Amino acid sequence: MKKGQGMSVNVIIIAVLALLVLVVLAFIFTGKIGQFTTGTSNCESVNSNYQCEYSCGDGYAESSSLKCLGSDNEPTGEVCCIPLG
Repeated sequence: MKKGQGMSVNVIIIAVLALLVLVVLAFIFTGKIGQFTTGTSNCESVNSNYQCEYSCGDGYAESSSLKCLGSDNEPTGEVCCIPLG
């Protein structure tokens, strides 16, 4: 009887993994993966304390990895300023 139980757990695990692969493939083929990465690299959408400015003032440091993007997801020419400390 234990073999029957183990087999059903394996089938469930394989089905869940297959579903995850299908979701990832759907994101890639529909182009949504690009929108996701753009959204997560936008300075102000990552953290509400981060600011897009033309130059960082006292108490802020410029981020090299985050970008300041406008509503059309195009760079604004500003830099992402992160509070120090």
